[in-house]
Amino acid sequence: MPTISMFYGIIVRMYFSPKEHNPPHFHAYYQGYKAVINIDNCALQRPLDDKNQIRIALEAEAILGVIALCELSKIELISSDILIYEISKISNITRKEYAYEYLYLANKNIEISDKIEKRATELEQKGIKAIDALHFASAEIGKANYFCTCDDKFLKKLLLIKNLKIKVGNPLNLIEELKL
Repeated sequence: MPTISMFYGIIVRMYFSPKEHNPPHFHAYYQGYKAVINIDNCALQRPLDDKNQIRIALEAEAILGVIALCELSKIELISSDILIYEISKISNITRKEYAYEYLYLANKNIEISDKIEKRATELEQKGIKAIDALHFASAEIGKANYFCTCDDKFLKKLLLIKNLKIKVGNPLNLIEELKL
């Protein structure tokens, strides 16, 4: 089992031999840590993006590390109805299948409710796009500790809002916040 990556204290190894347990997959090893994270589709898709830019490559590694920690039950991942809807609209089959695999790691799914819709409307009034507002409102109502996105415009608008109930940032901020 080769070591694929070592970063922020996480060791990622690939299992691919037929003698090892199938199907081919990755394992990550890290000291104990537990957080509740909501990752939007933009950040979730980062490992599939072209990694010609250093930032994209680092964010992709960070997301893979977070996913690996979810597999180890070191981080609790939550999903939402709006994330499932957004994934269903992805036309690229590889990206769609990858995203659905993520959903299996989620410990719970946050269903759209009147409370989420009300909060999303408040966020829209502050300049957040409707679908992004629903993502973030779902994370807040779902009691995530952290909301992760790679959408810089969305992130910038969120950071201008005072008294958010959860922390927000990109994958690199998340890794730093978790002290990984």
